[in-house]
Amino acid sequence: MAITFSQPLKYRVSSRLLIISDGAISDPYTIAKSNQYLSSLLSEAVYSGSFFQLLTASNYDINWSYFSGDYKKQIKIWKKSIMTRNVNDTGVLEVEVYHPDPYQAKQIAYAVNNALITQNNVYQGSATGLRVKVIDEPTVSSYPVKPNLPLNAVAAIIFGGAFGLAYVYYFPISRKERRLTILKNLR
Repeated sequence: MAITFSQPLKYRVSSRLLIISDGAISDPYTIAKSNQYLSSLLSEAVYSGSFFQLLTASNYDINWSYFSGDYKKQIKIWKKSIMTRNVNDTGVLEVEVYHPDPYQAKQIAYAVNNALITQNNVYQGSATGLRVKVIDEPTVSSYPVKPNLPLNAVAAIIFGGAFGLAYVYYFPISRKERRLTILKNLR
């Protein structure tokens, strides 16, 4: 629990984007596979240093001092601040941003969405045939989600109880010591 409370509380901002391939393909199966591929490609591109650099040039009100340090440290913080996930085989990309300040998290989410919509051709290799649409606007969690306080509290109780039982099992008090302790307490 000490480790849990030593970490800053972070809010989550989540949004969902739809990746649509507009190529000359008419086969629905091929279009679906293309959408899956492109959403997977963009999902991985978000973690890259070039994508981070692309965001630093954006006009959103983002406090870049949160990502302080040298380039390696900035990218490490960036990768901990964002999570992307493809929703099954749908071509839907979920973007989650974690930050101690909910306003900053929302600004970063807007910048990420805007970069994926307007500059996706940088990462997919062709300038034609790809549209990205926001299907769920960025929404901020009501409470901090990192670290997960309820889960960590349950884990602390379980591990603390297991440690206590193991300690009692491996270091038991002898009957003589127990009687002496009881007698001392009675006096």
